[in-house]
Amino acid sequence: DKSDCWKVLKTGNCPKCRREVIDDKAVASTTAKYDLNREEFKTKFESFSRQSNRRLLRLLIIYLVTICCGIPLMKYLRNFVDRGGLDWVTLTQWKWIAAVVLTNFSLFFLVIFILAAKGKFQPRGLPCPECGRSLLGRAGPITVKTGMCVFCGCQLFEVPTGQAASGGTSSP
Repeated sequence: DKSDCWKVLKTGNCPKCRREVIDDKAVASTTAKYDLNREEFKTKFESFSRQSNRRLLRLLIIYLVTICCGIPLMKYLRNFVDRGGLDWVTLTQWKWIAAVVLTNFSLFFLVIFILAAKGKFQPRGLPCPECGRSLLGRAGPITVKTGMCVFCGCQLFEVPTGQAASGGTSSP
């Protein structure tokens, strides 16, 4: 399953029997080396992570400001209705207005759900030169640790032997 795949990619060993599944030497010798440095990749990964966090913070602030601006508008509309300012609108017209608003919200969330299911909202920074898939997210720390793309297995940069050997398995 997926969690076992991530454990294999992270440690290089089978999570059940602890035998070596990924031979780093064989993979490193058969794949091409790209013009990447581990420190450069790590810097780019951290930079994209910071940018993503800033973008999410901006969206959260915009969302909160929109809610805060909506509160006085709702109070104004409530006072407007209390004074009889909307008595000319019939019940049928209110139903149509409510139906249009709910339909728009439903379509908005449906489109977002479909696009998210198709993977259109994934960040596209730091693509693998071989397969083109993004190395951000959960793949980033594993790529920094192993020097390989977790999707296609191509060697992106050399990892110092001391750091590759200390990667998550402990000897008894």
